[in-house]
Order: sequence, then C-alpha cells, then structure tokens
Amino acid sequence: MSRIGTTVRQKLSAENRRFRTAVREPMIFVIEDSPIWAEAMEQLCDYLDVRLTRITPDCDLRAALRDQRPMAVLAEMEGAAQDGCYVLQVIGAHDPDLPVMVRTGRDEAMIGAGQAVQQIWRLSAVQFVEAVPTAAEMMDFLCRAGQRGGCLGLVPS
Repeated sequence: MSRIGTTVRQKLSAENRRFRTAVREPMIFVIEDSPIWAEAMEQLCDYLDVRLTRITPDCDLRAALRDQRPMAVLAEMEGAAQDGCYVLQVIGAHDPDLPVMVRTGRDEAMIGAGQAVQQIWRLSAVQFVEAVPTAAEMMDFLCRAGQRGGCLGLVPS
C-alpha cells in the first residue's frame, strides 16, 4: 500500500476511534439503490426485533455509522452512488470489525475488487454473496452480528 493510502487510513481511523463501541444497536443498514434487499429483509428483521435502516444514495454513510452504531451492514457491490468498494472503505475507516455482507452478483472482477479493498483496509467480518441470501443464511449472519455487537436477544443456535 502506498504511503498516501496508509496516511489516509490512519487519519480516518483516528477520527472515528472515539465513536467505536463494543456494544452496537440492534439495527442493520441496507445500502442499495432500489429497495429489493430491504423489502426481502423486513419480515426477518421484525421477527428478530432488529431495526432496518435503508441508506439511500444521497445519505452520508460516515455520519450514519457514527451516529447510529448498526450491528451490521448489507450492501450491493454495484451501487450507483455508494458502491461496495466505497462502502467497504468507509467501514474500514470507521470500524474494520463491523460485520458486512456484500451482494456481488456473479461478477468475478467485482468480487476481486471487493476482496482487495477488504485486504487493504483489514476488514475482519466481510462476507460476499452472489444474490440475496436465504432466510436461514440471513438469520445466521444477523445472529452472529448481534452476538459480536453485544445486542441482546440475538444468539446463534
């Protein structure tokens, strides 16, 4: 990584260090252009008593992460305004341990780009999926994120 990349990461990490917390809110962010994933998640989130917040393309992701402390983030790799690489960079600067699930489609180039960003920003909890996961896969992801974030009531079986 270049010296510039290292300097930027150190600066962004220092800015957000005071906002990191081991305890997260029982909430997930869904970052997508159209509400396909958010609509598919509504019933599951209601069942788990987890608030779903859809982040629109014009929303300031950095401020939302800092102010709302979600337990997990769901994003699409090919978003128009906030694509997966951008989302992963912002999360890497905010909290590299925050669980993230990225919908990639079947595009190997996109998957490779996402994995490169994951490695550069040292993200520890990124999962790449081709399509919207099944309810069981989402339940597992959310329960693990809830456990990791200290959200009560979300314990994997």
